[in-house]
Amino acid sequence: MFFCNIKEIEAIYPQSKWTNLDRLISDIDNEVNVRLTPLLGDALLDKLATEYDSLVENLQDTGLTNATFNNRDLNIRILRQCQRIALYYTLADNAGVYALSFNEGGGFNQMSADYYESAEQKALDRFERDAWRKARQSEDNLLTLLELDAESKEPLYQTEWKESEFFYYKADLLFTTAHELRNYTTLKDGRKQFIEMFPNLQEAQSVYLEPAIGEELFSAFVHEWHDGDNGSDGNDGEDAASQVEHYIWRKKAKNYLRRALVRYAESLSGEGRKDSVERGDMQLALAKRCIVAHQDSFRPYVKTSPLYVPAPPTLGDDGLWYDEDGNALPEEEQKRLNRQQQCPKHCPPSNDYDPKNPCNSVFAPFVKGVRRF
Repeated sequence: MFFCNIKEIEAIYPQSKWTNLDRLISDIDNEVNVRLTPLLGDALLDKLATEYDSLVENLQDTGLTNATFNNRDLNIRILRQCQRIALYYTLADNAGVYALSFNEGGGFNQMSADYYESAEQKALDRFERDAWRKARQSEDNLLTLLELDAESKEPLYQTEWKESEFFYYKADLLFTTAHELRNYTTLKDGRKQFIEMFPNLQEAQSVYLEPAIGEELFSAFVHEWHDGDNGSDGNDGEDAASQVEHYIWRKKAKNYLRRALVRYAESLSGEGRKDSVERGDMQLALAKRCIVAHQDSFRPYVKTSPLYVPAPPTLGDDGLWYDEDGNALPEEEQKRLNRQQQCPKHCPPSNDYDPKNPCNSVFAPFVKGVRRF
């Protein structure tokens, strides 16, 4: 699969002196199943294999090395990265095996060839390490190319790739792509590493972030308020300046939440710093402070958050008290607010009579000479 000619091997690894592809094909097919199948999924792998067979159907002597292929064609680049992954993992996983051969007595001989000395152990170790590095680099390149394809106007493989657990876009995370995550970590362009972090990121979100700010508000950060928004939140009743201000505070809070998420995920992986949780707590505290101080910028989702502080009731022209949504308050609350308005030095209700503040005492209506409401 993905190889039909020894020249394709030489194009990737020029030092190769293999003369017969049949000696490698079994190991290559095994690496395709072990490495590429989880990365791409069965549907995409089958489609790529079919595409490869179609392209090289009449080019068995050259395969993808044929000069007629456009090296900038996305399809060709994706297939060549598949070749690199399969070949370099084959070499890395079998370097020790290829260095030895069976002799007639059933023992082992160290492999060598005319004009070539057998490789020393240090050279063999270095080769194995470099082959692994090139294989993982090719995995990242392949995911990058598939991401470019998925974001194009006419994607070739997006439908099939969505069936794989390594699909680049994770819609239920604060970080939907590796490109977003790399701004908060040393991950750089490690797309496979980002995808491998999914379980820890999801657990950190559900354990630390969602309970702290509320599920509805957190969902708004993930699904409603995107990085690419221009500042408008769709509220036609607000001027442009207010909308931009809201956008700025949302982005600021989201940055704090993302930093917290990274730290918490590090603590769950066991590979982060010992103080990862404490650092996450600090970033989460900054996010919560931002939301509380500017909660108008997070409406309407903030109203179900544990951080929400309702606005004080307002007195209408009709003499009734209304909440922030314009709803008249219940009768008992109307009476309490009227009493509070008439007694400026209002203190919390008490069962003890206070002559300095009689309107707050349950005994006030029955005390002689006390004003009744």
